[in-house]
Amino acid sequence: MSRISKDFRSFIGENALQVFDILKIPTLTQWELSEQKLIVVAKKEHNNMRRLIDLSRPLHPELRTKRVLIIDDEADFASIRFAKKRGSNDIDQEDRQPDG
Repeated sequence: MSRISKDFRSFIGENALQVFDILKIPTLTQWELSEQKLIVVAKKEHNNMRRLIDLSRPLHPELRTKRVLIIDDEADFASIRFAKKRGSNDIDQEDRQPDG
């Protein structure tokens, strides 16, 4: 949150966008939904994905028509390309070919 807020502080200062933590997001106003860019920060965690879905379905269905950019800024073991070897503590990259 702090890094994103710092990186976009000039846009925040111009009221062009707002940054929210998915765990603390308030009820959004119609002005925020229609006039501002919104950045929602969420860690990769199952419940946070549900919160993002809920944000755009029952809470604010108008978000479903907005363009969305999802950024994963971590090149870590959370990627689907890595898997723990069965019966071992070793983690290897999966030997899978992309669908073509």
